[in-house]
Amino acid sequence: MAGRKSYKGKPRKASQHKNDAETFERKHQILLYLDQHSMEDTIDHFYPNASVHKKGNKRRNVERWRGMRETIEACAKNSRSRRLTRARSTGCATTLSKAAEEKIVAWINNLRKDGVPVSSQMLKLKGFEIVEESGVVGFTASWSWRRGFMDRNKLSIRMRTRQGQVTNEEGEAIKKAFAERILARMQQENVKKLDNADQTAVVFEYLPKTTIDRRGVKTVWLRCGGKDKERLTAMLLGDMDGNKYPVFTVVKAKHSTVPATQQQNDKFRNGFGKRLWSEIGSIMGETDLQIYGNPTAWWNEDLSLAFLNFHFGERTENDEPVMLLWDDMSAHWTAKVTAYAASKRVILEKVPPKFTFCCQPADVAWNKPLKDRLRARWIDHLRVCMREKGKMVAPRRDQVLDWLDGAWKELSQETIANGFAKCGMLSPSTNTATTEPAVSDAPSVLADEELVQALRGCRAFDGVVAVRDTIDCRDEAIDCRDEDDGADEDDDCFVEQAMMAFAHDASMPSDDEADDSDSSDEGDGVDDGVDNCVYV
Repeated sequence: MAGRKSYKGKPRKASQHKNDAETFERKHQILLYLDQHSMEDTIDHFYPNASVHKKGNKRRNVERWRGMRETIEACAKNSRSRRLTRARSTGCATTLSKAAEEKIVAWINNLRKDGVPVSSQMLKLKGFEIVEESGVVGFTASWSWRRGFMDRNKLSIRMRTRQGQVTNEEGEAIKKAFAERILARMQQENVKKLDNADQTAVVFEYLPKTTIDRRGVKTVWLRCGGKDKERLTAMLLGDMDGNKYPVFTVVKAKHSTVPATQQQNDKFRNGFGKRLWSEIGSIMGETDLQIYGNPTAWWNEDLSLAFLNFHFGERTENDEPVMLLWDDMSAHWTAKVTAYAASKRVILEKVPPKFTFCCQPADVAWNKPLKDRLRARWIDHLRVCMREKGKMVAPRRDQVLDWLDGAWKELSQETIANGFAKCGMLSPSTNTATTEPAVSDAPSVLADEELVQALRGCRAFDGVVAVRDTIDCRDEAIDCRDEDDGADEDDDCFVEQAMMAFAHDASMPSDDEADDSDSSDEGDGVDDGVDNCVYV
């Protein structure tokens, strides 16, 4: 028998339902029936199997409900109270007064203004502090009170989207000053091309922090493929025109115990041994990746020099200067790196420390859609493993590298340029890029570039100027609730209808096309070479 063990040796007695309470919805139905029938007919209709004594009790209940008709009708019309059996007005329970709750709301707002996380446990402790001041007896700050408190004051448990030590206002001020300095120096140095390079970690397994499971389970277990801590480093590079460049990737590779052999590996095989180099070389031939190896899979001075040499090595002193933004990592700013960049007419600019979340185009607009696509590929891999092998299998290194190459290529030109626009590093005339839609696990609709260009002038795209934050965390904190979550549903419907109409028109050939349909089969109306956008 499921449930708590009986210490008396006897099972729990089954409920006989002798005193069933009626819901407000049921009471309202009984009163409506009573308006058209007698009391005896009403009792016989709703309680046909009741005894004579029981029917007498039900008759007295119905008479009492008559006097409460206004309350019953009001509760029956409310979707939140129609299934309740009794109504409790606000303040009748052992709870805090409205003035006391306003103090807690002010306390939460002050903490959230400074970015301090407020958890449900902190709310409970604050409630106890207020109780000591107000003198309320028996207040327990239960889960139901905390839920009701947040509902009454338009608060909710929110996910963290950014973690740092600076406020959003400070970030906006630094972003504006940094963008003005970059634009001024570009004009001063006659720079017409602005690049941004940023390194980000790519993990082998994207295990979620939550899962669907049975209620009441004490231990929620997540199986992994054994590589949940395995990662590699990817250095992304894009420019203000939306161009993407091959990704520099660093994976883990053991050093040879023979120094001379390791020197040969670093010089001719990107840090890999002879056996592993054959596999890495084939991957580099099949993809656009530049793959290097070291024991930590972390960036260093030698990789910075190799990165600059690969992308800017053919430049001469007669070429126009270009500007490269990257963060303040020590390996980016050694004497050798800065000297080599200067010899290739590459002006290095340091992104302000602690403000990369708003001043670096990659953090603003590239990393989030890239990680979404990597996570979608891992989910597809997981589904295939469970279907074919019945267990989780960690992806191989060549698979993860292939995912990275494909995900980077899928990012549209507008997404890359939009990072610079969001950081204020493009002039208003060129700041027309749209945001990259997030990847969803649900079936998606693909639209080619012609459709996107046609819809860009419509009202559905008028308000698309923001970029989703790049941080994907699951920590809980109390914050203000979004009240206009469905404000853009009409625009989404408009885009979907326009796309369906476009697809229908494209599938109907004109008279001239019908005559020439047998003589030409060069295309089907979809340009496979154009970056597709995903609309969910």
